Amino acid sequence: MKKFFATILIVCAISVLILNLNATTINIDKNSEGGLVSAINQATDGDTIHISSGTYTGENFTNLVIDKKIAIEGDKVILDGEGKNNIFKVKENGSLTLTNITIANAHSNYGAGVYNEGYNLSIFSCKFINNSVDIIGGAIYNTQSDNLKITDSEFISNKANGGGAIYNDGRDVIVVNCNFTANQGNGAGAIYNYYSRNCTILKSNFINNIGFGSYSCGGAISNEVSSDMLINQSTFINNTASFSGGAIYNYYGDRFKVFNSKFVNNSAYDSGSAIYSDLSYYGEIFNSIFSNNSILPFDERIDDIGVIFIRGSGQIGNSTIKDNNPNDIIYEEL
Repeated sequence: MKKFFATILIVCAISVLILNLNATTINIDKNSEGGLVSAINQATDGDTIHISSGTYTGENFTNLVIDKKIAIEGDKVILDGEGKNNIFKVKENGSLTLTNITIANAHSNYGAGVYNEGYNLSIFSCKFINNSVDIIGGAIYNTQSDNLKITDSEFISNKANGGGAIYNDGRDVIVVNCNFTANQGNGAGAIYNYYSRNCTILKSNFINNIGFGSYSCGGAISNEVSSDMLINQSTFINNTASFSGGAIYNYYGDRFKVFNSKFVNNSAYDSGSAIYSDLSYYGEIFNSIFSNNSILPFDERIDDIGVIFIRGSGQIGNSTIKDNNPNDIIYEEL
């Protein structure tokens, strides 16, 4: 049995090595016939497409279908949807790694920048600017995939009915060292995480995001019916929800943890001006700062519910909570 498993591991290692040895780089620029469409069709699993600097529009650089495992990288590259086209759709048998690409002005029903239903989507040092959808996932819609990884990237002024920047209902998502600024969603201004396994957000900033609409929850982040959510070393400034959770709304997750983070000048119209957590199995908030968060005037409100609202099991420790309006922390046992 041990020999059998060893043989399997050797075969897998050889397969990866062969894939890497056969991988090629395809270089394209504005003069390349067929543009990015042709390069994607030419590529095979493991290949990298490198795009020279410039702004690219039109049918050869939008509505791109990825049905293989490839990487696309750029050098000061903008893929512009001109307000009418989406950019990438990754199909079930594909995976995509994007590096140093700006996706701007894309538009579709779901995931104007990237609609991903493939294995993995990895994004490094990219920008998503002014993308919009009619339904959910203004910049990225990640569904049914195993992993979404986003590092050193920016999301600016994206808009959707749910998840102004990102809508995730895949398995695992990790966001590291990213900035989310002025995104808007009718249900989570920046990130809407729904029915996923793990959501991890590290060293990221959420500024001026808005959850709009009558009863939108999560000015920056909404986490619903998911397993684990961890937020560490992140900053939330001036985010607004039209209902609950000025910065973060957490509902029916298993474990919800916030460490070493700052919440400043966030607001909601109903409850939890910074954080609203309801019906989670367990929650922790430690080593964090909450200041100048506020509940805004709302005619239907029975009372002002505090800067942090927790219904269920939870702990708050070693945190600074001052100058909020109101300054209360509300616990409700199940």
